[in-house]
Amino acid sequence: SERFTPPSPPVSLGKMSYHEMWSFFANLFPEYQHRIHLSDKEYSLCTIDSIREFVEWDEVDRKKYIAEVFDCDDYARALAGEFARHTGWSAFPVTDIWGDLYGGHAFCVVVAYPSTEDLTPTVYFVEPQNDVEIAPELVADMTLWAIMM
Repeated sequence: SERFTPPSPPVSLGKMSYHEMWSFFANLFPEYQHRIHLSDKEYSLCTIDSIREFVEWDEVDRKKYIAEVFDCDDYARALAGEFARHTGWSAFPVTDIWGDLYGGHAFCVVVAYPSTEDLTPTVYFVEPQNDVEIAPELVADMTLWAIMM
């Protein structure tokens, strides 16, 4: 059924190597480079619209918030896990990020292209509890606790 079948994975429009991705995050969080942990040798990139389509499809945001049981870190891991568990989507860089935003918060970070015309790798932050994108300026001065991709 449609509910259980994610959107068709997008075609990769480009790649970023481990070193390129690490440098990308290191430039965003220069004081916290030791908290950036990447696992893959290469990452595929698509447009943010493709990522948004998947986020709209998934149902993580419909789960009930339960403090200390299913809270921000669980939402972030669940959304990143939805990408990881669907063939064709797992190559795209979507993961959880932890920092002192709002006094301490986990949410998701994505690297994607703004459009098919603009192939500049760009970071996007997604609140998996409601699928809303977090403005980059809110995260700009955040103390990074961890990125694990």
